[in-house]
Amino acid sequence: MPAATEGTAMSQKIKVILNGCEERISEGATILDLIALLNETDRHLIVEHNNFLIPPSQYATRTVADGDIVEFINPNMGG
Repeated sequence: MPAATEGTAMSQKIKVILNGCEERISEGATILDLIALLNETDRHLIVEHNNFLIPPSQYATRTVADGDIVEFINPNMGG
């Protein structure tokens, strides 16, 4: 079976830096998609997108673009 062509919207990939590593992800991916990709479950997760902190209320709507930098920060809530 032939591979999907790069020219279709479903197969377009972009490069982002996610937690310091280059990742190829689907164009139009959101912060929430990246959280799912990494199976991130920390309810205290802090997300930094291109040096800006993103509130959880924007995770589902904030999309990432080619070349973006996303960092997931897991604060240590212990004493």
